[in-house]
Amino acid sequence: MKFITMLFLFLASGPLSMAAELFIVRAVPPYMRELAAQFNLTILKRIPGQDIFLVQGPEGVSSQQVIRNLENWDYGKDPGDNDSDDDDDVSVELDVSVSLAETAPNAPRLNSDQTAVWQAMQDRRMVSFQGTPAWTGYVNQPAIAKIRAAEAHRRYGTAAATVAVIDTGIDPGHPLLQGALVDGYDFVRDLAGPPSELDDLDEETRRIFNPYTTAILDMFGEANPYTTAILDQFTAARLDPNRLPPQFGHGTMVAGVIRLVAPGAKIMPLKPFGADGRAKLFNLLQAVYYAVDRRAKVINMSLSLEASSGELERAIQYAAGKGAVVVASVGNSGKEIMTYPAGYKEVIGVASTNGADRQSVFTNFGDNVTTLAAPGEAVITLYPGGRYAAGWGTSFSAPMVSGAVALMARIYRPLNWEKAEDGVKEAAPVDGNLGNGRLDVLRAVRKAVEF
Repeated sequence: MKFITMLFLFLASGPLSMAAELFIVRAVPPYMRELAAQFNLTILKRIPGQDIFLVQGPEGVSSQQVIRNLENWDYGKDPGDNDSDDDDDVSVELDVSVSLAETAPNAPRLNSDQTAVWQAMQDRRMVSFQGTPAWTGYVNQPAIAKIRAAEAHRRYGTAAATVAVIDTGIDPGHPLLQGALVDGYDFVRDLAGPPSELDDLDEETRRIFNPYTTAILDMFGEANPYTTAILDQFTAARLDPNRLPPQFGHGTMVAGVIRLVAPGAKIMPLKPFGADGRAKLFNLLQAVYYAVDRRAKVINMSLSLEASSGELERAIQYAAGKGAVVVASVGNSGKEIMTYPAGYKEVIGVASTNGADRQSVFTNFGDNVTTLAAPGEAVITLYPGGRYAAGWGTSFSAPMVSGAVALMARIYRPLNWEKAEDGVKEAAPVDGNLGNGRLDVLRAVRKAVEF
């Protein structure tokens, strides 16, 4: 009797309804309106200047069926004509989630050896960086010396182009970033202006981070599996690392590396990623088009998708066609696998090396996977609240190359992705299967002089 009752309740409730899903549709506006009316779609948003729409499908219809419906419908067709199919220009894909390079499924713990951080903390001196006091461990770290950034600055100057950082946001109040920022956008909250990572914290934790301080170097500890935060005693005593979102600080850290390699660059912070390190594909596309349309010369994408996206590839091609140079990390799975956008022809894909100029254990690799490598272990950079941190991962290798390209772009104004790639390929030999070698900023900028 119990089984019969349960069966009756299941049948009475009917089949489970499929939730409405979100899709990215490319179609001219009249066609999009016709598709929406025909298939009960809700148009949510359009990327400015592009025929790319975010739409919500109807409940109870599978994503596969929605895609088939849209791809097989002909603009202006006779509803009674089922044989007409002239392949009108429409494309559809799911608005999937994408991840930062350090957020991939089963991502390893990257910061296992923190010896380099401890060694850096033995020297507590402050030096001047662009007129602002900065810790020598940040300004004069071995990774930056290895890529010969300072030599490039002395010989060719520090003037650099605008770099868009598509990431988790930034700390706009960081003393070493103030004056280097141009207006950005928060695509998570749909707000114009510099997207602050501190807004991703709960109120109590935000209060702990808000007091800006130069009293650093008291202690360090793991903030997440790729970040070692360097904190003052006040912060360290009150902070519960378990309350930090898993990708808190990622965008500020990436921007801090660019700032170091290209001190004269303007940084455009764009936030499609939440503090969990995940973004929706549509928001990522918005960020790319926003960067290009506002004349960012370099676009840093410290992220990696396992599967290609037609719309993402088109966005990259749009950027390349407008003269922008896209730099992306190749990922941290330790495998010879292609990831995206690094895998697209027009993108400079960057792997990671260690302090001994060898291939990092965690980096993806392969001559067909990566253009070149750059240091990606114990890279000391900026952290929210006016602080510092050390980062591990290809996310911190890519911005070194972005900084080098930004320097090249101020020397050779017509720089495009092909010329930029030619420049950074003037790399130093390195152990491992890492494309053209390890970044040498001096050689890259010298190449720009020769163009």
